[in-house]
Amino acid sequence: MKIKMIGAMIILTLGLIITGCGKAEIDTGNANTNNAKSNNDNVKEAFEQAKIINENSHIDVELLGRPDESTGAASEGGLGDMVPPATYSEGGITAYAFVYPSEGGGLYWTQVYVEDEEHDLLGIHVGEDISDIEKVMEEYGYHYSESTDRVYTSKDVDHMDIYTQGDVHFCYYMKGDTMVFMLVTVYEE
Repeated sequence: MKIKMIGAMIILTLGLIITGCGKAEIDTGNANTNNAKSNNDNVKEAFEQAKIINENSHIDVELLGRPDESTGAASEGGLGDMVPPATYSEGGITAYAFVYPSEGGGLYWTQVYVEDEEHDLLGIHVGEDISDIEKVMEEYGYHYSESTDRVYTSKDVDHMDIYTQGDVHFCYYMKGDTMVFMLVTVYEE
């Protein structure tokens, strides 16, 4: 009798474990499916935003455009992700190409720096006041994300203001209320 009871408990426990694991796998599968949908939506939105940025800016390379021989040759870097496969630097524009999205993506211009008054992003020029930048960012649907005093640059800046919309991020390097230079970058969070 005792052996039958122990055997029944073992079978019941194994049944619960198997049923519980099956349920967990189904839930995890749904979470992965939801994450994949979310990532696909973010990537699609990033390309749509890049099109708007490119149409309303004066920069020499297209954000999320593909590098070619005219805008930067691909090169082999020895430091993996630390060295961009393609770079562009001319006048007041510097751009770097990286793979986007990180899994299964292609090589695109994902970082564009503007450092002169001749070029602009969404009509915003170097030297503009923070209040003007805020208005433009709101107009295009970008949300203030954060301001940080940890700025790693050789230029004379004291903080950086960041605006985001999905995977697209604008970084304004500021000295007081005046913008010194800016970056638009696309990456997965």
